[in-house]
Amino acid sequence: MAQTFDIQNFLAPPSTELSIFPNYEEEQPLSQLIVCNGVNPSLKIGSLVKDLGYLKIGDTLESGKSITGLHDFRQTAAIQKILATVNNSGGTALVLEYLNSTTWTTINTSTTYTGFEDAKTSFENFIEYCFIVGYDDTDSVFLPVGSLTGTTFSTSTNVTGMPQGKYITRYRDRLYIANCYNSAAQPYRVYHSDVPEAGALTWDNTTNFFDVDYGEKLTGMTSNWDRLILFTEFSTYIYNQTSLKQLFDIGCGNNSSIQNIGTYTIFANKDNIYLSDSAKSPIAIGNNVKQLVQNANQDDFRSSVVDNEYNLYVGDTKANGISYTNCLITYNIQTQSARWRMLYDDVKSLAKITLLSDDFLFLGTASGEIMRKSKTTDATKSYSDNGNPIVAHFMTKATGFGVPNIEKSIRHITAYSSLPNGLKLRARIINGSQEEIMPFTDIGELKHVVEELDGNGLSGNFIQFEGKEYSENQPFQFDGMSIIVDGITTKE
Repeated sequence: MAQTFDIQNFLAPPSTELSIFPNYEEEQPLSQLIVCNGVNPSLKIGSLVKDLGYLKIGDTLESGKSITGLHDFRQTAAIQKILATVNNSGGTALVLEYLNSTTWTTINTSTTYTGFEDAKTSFENFIEYCFIVGYDDTDSVFLPVGSLTGTTFSTSTNVTGMPQGKYITRYRDRLYIANCYNSAAQPYRVYHSDVPEAGALTWDNTTNFFDVDYGEKLTGMTSNWDRLILFTEFSTYIYNQTSLKQLFDIGCGNNSSIQNIGTYTIFANKDNIYLSDSAKSPIAIGNNVKQLVQNANQDDFRSSVVDNEYNLYVGDTKANGISYTNCLITYNIQTQSARWRMLYDDVKSLAKITLLSDDFLFLGTASGEIMRKSKTTDATKSYSDNGNPIVAHFMTKATGFGVPNIEKSIRHITAYSSLPNGLKLRARIINGSQEEIMPFTDIGELKHVVEELDGNGLSGNFIQFEGKEYSENQPFQFDGMSIIVDGITTKE
């Protein structure tokens, strides 16, 4: 007896944490993906759309040198500069540059950053200046303090007496610096400026500070909910310019993972990705991609928020036996689902850059280049990663079509794709004669909106499907498929 089953409406959040076999008691949908690499299920709700690529912005800053910092310096409503830091060609100094039309141009910092190569930089805009702090990978060398207005860099204007530090943020009417160096390393200390007067900022380091925890060094800082939020690796604290209290026993492993979306503060550690709303206990929003987070090195984490999506770069990782190089996880707030994507380039910094009232994700690479991620609203879009093909790969769970104890066969498949663009469908069978799960075999390439495909003799207890496409083609949009199955005579 033949029956027809539909795999469509890809609404369930993709998950690396599911078994390849369905849980019939929970009636998990056939359309829930266990691989969602380079495919966006949140763009056209219910369909799978291949991700767009990115374009190189300007010339190469310094070939073969990592972009250690990236920032949108919005000095005034009319004056904006995209800033970046990178090692010089000899690897003996850190260089501060800005995008001058299509050319990255060096800002004169004299010898201030000589000997501070590899320093990771943190920026904050305040009183029409950009303030810069940073440190290197040895965790013991702190960048000299500096301020920037226009293209004028200074180690004294508004920073006289300012301590060196790793993290900087604005909270209410002051600047705050955390994990500091002031004559000696002070990993537990937070300094703050005075309230600006007449457009100028002063620092009094004899009184304007507080210590957070003498047992754990500070690993990150931001502000939200009208509070300063301070992280150690295992705890979170809040400060209201009067009192300090511990908020919860979950910490953040890397300041570069911290982002705000309205009242949401999102951050990551070696275990998961978390979201806290209005100082409430955090919710683990990374449960569906825990393997990707836990198998990565949290020192590699970089993040940014664009269009209500939290982007977390985790570098090289793996999940369910699949290795991912240069992996970017994206969590969509609206659909409450995560997807992931292998990038061609190794990313060392991420930033949201606003151009012509639209927000874009910028990526600073390990090769001294800066990229702009394409959006569907772009006048011109990139269908490649700066000229390199994009991998798109999705995979369903194995399905027994409701009767896993019966061996059944695929008679016919009808695939639906609004934009086929070369997507190839594959399948594999799982049955009692196999000692291990076998590889996928081709079913066919989609060339029409409705594609009729033969079952190719697929027969087994379970059958699993995947789609793959690797090219610089325009994105496919896959809408689902109907499967005619022979051999089902009873149901349990």
